[in-house]
Amino acid sequence: MIKIHDQEIKAWIAKTDGWVAVYGVKATIAGIDCSLVTHQENGIPKVLVSELTTGAKIIDFEVSMFDFIAADTKEKAFVLFKPIAQQTLDLIQRVGIDKVKKQIESTKKDTVERLGEMPKIEAFYMEKG
Repeated sequence: MIKIHDQEIKAWIAKTDGWVAVYGVKATIAGIDCSLVTHQENGIPKVLVSELTTGAKIIDFEVSMFDFIAADTKEKAFVLFKPIAQQTLDLIQRVGIDKVKKQIESTKKDTVERLGEMPKIEAFYMEKG
């Protein structure tokens, strides 16, 4: 029920003041397309899991600074993302997939009304080295 796609993407998250570009990977978790993105908030390393078509945050996991720094290649990032995707699946299953999908649809309508259509999601390629 989890697939982390190989292609890096430029996705978008919904913020109160508009769409914000983020760079990460697409993951399909329990049939829901998500973006997985590393970032820092107030110096705390995190992995943000957002629903791909709405840009809505599903959950934001804190990770250790060591794991965050060690994920400096695509392959190492995937090692970091796998348990995050599994924890997200566990949460979705606990809440109930139907409830989550219903919330996604509601969020999508609200977000489009507030921010307009989401910009296009694009493939991108991380530089090697």
